[in-house]
Amino acid sequence: MFDRLLLLARGKIIFFNEANKSVDYFNSLGHCCPELSNPCDYFMTMMSKESIEFDMDEAVDGEVVDAEKIEEEYKKLIDFFDDNYNRSTLQNNPDITHEDIRPVVKSDVVTQTSWCYQFNLLAKRNFLNLVRLPQTSYVKLITTCVTAGFAALLFWKAGALIPDTEVTTLNHLKLRT
Repeated sequence: MFDRLLLLARGKIIFFNEANKSVDYFNSLGHCCPELSNPCDYFMTMMSKESIEFDMDEAVDGEVVDAEKIEEEYKKLIDFFDDNYNRSTLQNNPDITHEDIRPVVKSDVVTQTSWCYQFNLLAKRNFLNLVRLPQTSYVKLITTCVTAGFAALLFWKAGALIPDTEVTTLNHLKLRT
């Protein structure tokens, strides 16, 4: 989905290169992305203070962790990523533009895609979600079947319970005379 990926934390570039190289790069640093996880979600979690706070809370077993200590650990982590990126062969200079790249003009911008393309893209994404997380698909299917069953029970013979108003009116008139 992404050609290039830029990860920033505390104003520092910790990764800027082709997106398909990011998982291997962070694996080499000891931060392995779990299987069947979205790498972008993992990177966002990895770069957040909350992940450090969570890790420290688990390690300390219920003691309150000082906010300054969390900030210090977060700064160390970001500095670690920044130093490794600056020393890596993947480092790119974001200020350099390739000579074949031309500025985007208004006529190049496509404002609307066809519904077939959109449908195809959503169908592929939905299929991948089904493959990655089949348990949620089963839950959705069961929920739909239960809801359909309740709707069927609710409206079962609903038309038979309401008398036809014209026939009822005629019967009332005949009974009165």
